[in-house]
Amino acid sequence: MAAPEYAKCPKCKKLTVDGASYCAYCGKRLVPLPRRVRPRTEGQGTITKLSDDRAKPYWARLPAEYDNLHVQRRSIGCYKTYKEAAEALAKAMYVEQESAQRGLTLGDLYEGFIETKYFAQLTPQSQAGHRNSWRDLQAAAKVPVKQINRDTLQQIIDTAEKRGLKRETLAKIRNLASMLCREAMAKGLLTVNYGQFVQLPRSDSKPVQPFSSNEIAMIWEAADSGDKTAQAVILLIYTGLRPGELLSMRIEENLHITGRNRYLRGGSKTEAGRNRIIPLPPVVHPVIDALVDGREDGYLIPADGGKRYDLNNWRNRCYNKLMARLKLEGHTPYSCRHTYADLQKRRRVSPEIMMEVMGHTDYSTTVENYHTTTDEDIDILCDAVSEMTRPQAKKKDEKER
Repeated sequence: MAAPEYAKCPKCKKLTVDGASYCAYCGKRLVPLPRRVRPRTEGQGTITKLSDDRAKPYWARLPAEYDNLHVQRRSIGCYKTYKEAAEALAKAMYVEQESAQRGLTLGDLYEGFIETKYFAQLTPQSQAGHRNSWRDLQAAAKVPVKQINRDTLQQIIDTAEKRGLKRETLAKIRNLASMLCREAMAKGLLTVNYGQFVQLPRSDSKPVQPFSSNEIAMIWEAADSGDKTAQAVILLIYTGLRPGELLSMRIEENLHITGRNRYLRGGSKTEAGRNRIIPLPPVVHPVIDALVDGREDGYLIPADGGKRYDLNNWRNRCYNKLMARLKLEGHTPYSCRHTYADLQKRRRVSPEIMMEVMGHTDYSTTVENYHTTTDEDIDILCDAVSEMTRPQAKKKDEKER
């Protein structure tokens, strides 16, 4: 048996067995650690250069896989040059990805979608809406994504229609299907958004009708009597706010009084609708005062206990009851917004001002998401609505003529 060879430790200068990883006396590491070369993007695998005396020093491994508390990196092999290692790693990752995507189902795609940053930033109502839509799309949860086509999605919509779902609900299902198709396109699984080709049944709903002058006068009478719902409806008619936007307005955050001008600042839904100026015509200033009622904070239209009104609850418990009492059935809360647009159109207010106040997306595109901020611009918007008045109710003999 050959006698072992010794080498001197560079730290303590004592002799230790040649080739040992550590010095037996001082513990200094004698063999250098493998070093990574050319840092790679996360998820692209690892290439590590081992000792230089190897014939194939470049060690390629797939991205890390986590199993409970353990980290595993599957080895591809060692290669003579970095280029050879990178090519082998890219090929191995392509095979792995193809194998994984081949078995990726629509259900897997949905589970990934609800974990995205986009989904996390949605309102709780929107998230709940997507989850409700998934209940119908779930029929195709086990279908591989690469086998999804228009017919697959159309069959789901047709089945949901036979169950009696309304067109609006079917549109939400199609919208989610379209989102999932876009996710699949981003992953390279589909080349076409099949969701956009799904056909919905024809709409048999009647167009939204604005309130007439006589109907507005009837609502004014109810508002003058102290009816809070009627006061809220008057604000919707004279501001063009979406019902959900008005219910979210807070006194301390959204109501502003600067000199002769009063306005709300807020909004939602579209990019153009957020954080916009909504001027309050002088004719509704008494209504604002009645709703505020000396409060300095809280919702402008509060529910019981000062909480925020849910739109559906407000529509069913307040708005519909008011319409029934005034015998104005057939008008939805959105009739108020249509009435505002109709009133401003009759007064020949410029489309640009109307779109700015109402928060329409088309105007946002035209002026690159501009929002009014200066006092001069606020004056322009407030002046545009300053001459809005309340109509007088017609007498019975005038109606008969």
